[in-house]
Amino acid sequence: MSKIPALVRRELSAFFLTPMAYVVLTVFLVVAGRVFAGTFLPESGEFHYGAIAILLHGMSKMILLLVPLLTMRVLAEEVNSGTIETLMTAPVSNTAVVLAKFLGAYCFFVVMLIPTFAFPVTLYLVSGDLKPDTGPMISGYFGLLLLGMTTIAAGVCVSACVRHQISAAVATALVLGMLWAAGAVTAGGATGWLAQSVRYLGVLYHYESFAKGLIDTRDVVYHVTATALFLFGAVGVVAVRRWR
Repeated sequence: MSKIPALVRRELSAFFLTPMAYVVLTVFLVVAGRVFAGTFLPESGEFHYGAIAILLHGMSKMILLLVPLLTMRVLAEEVNSGTIETLMTAPVSNTAVVLAKFLGAYCFFVVMLIPTFAFPVTLYLVSGDLKPDTGPMISGYFGLLLLGMTTIAAGVCVSACVRHQISAAVATALVLGMLWAAGAVTAGGATGWLAQSVRYLGVLYHYESFAKGLIDTRDVVYHVTATALFLFGAVGVVAVRRWR
């Protein structure tokens, strides 16, 4: 475990040397900026009263769409290039390898999220006497951090299972797409314990409370548990590769 910081630095440096990471960063900031600009009402010269909620929901959906591109290389590239063999023979545990990959990607995600703080700050500064509620801002960004944690862990797990980056991106997109769709299972009026159980698996379903300014412990437990399960799965796959 003492080698994790060095491995995280190695992984984070690799992100900043990868063109795809800058593509993801640019697309995320441009689209988030466009969503925020869309809440401006030219006729009144003010922002839509629900600007923060619109921005937060927009960013949550973008995270699901862009994380597969962010995580597709973390382990699949190592397998495809053969460098995984060197990593597996190094005196580091399987858990350390997976955690370093996860934390490297998560640190880049946090860096990607930081510039968007300018949007709520701008809204707060130009809103005049009627200041927006800071509760949804704080809980919304906390929820985005948890959402990023869960989706990145899923991407790392999928990337450990395949040999090629494109396959990892497509498979991760499918997994996150199913988790996205699960949260909408009751949108058509479906009820009952089975429908509610499926909906509980929905990753965006567990973001709704955060966007409203509420921090529900059930949502926090969901994200922490899902992250742990995905990382546990990734450790298992890496262990199989090491002893194959």
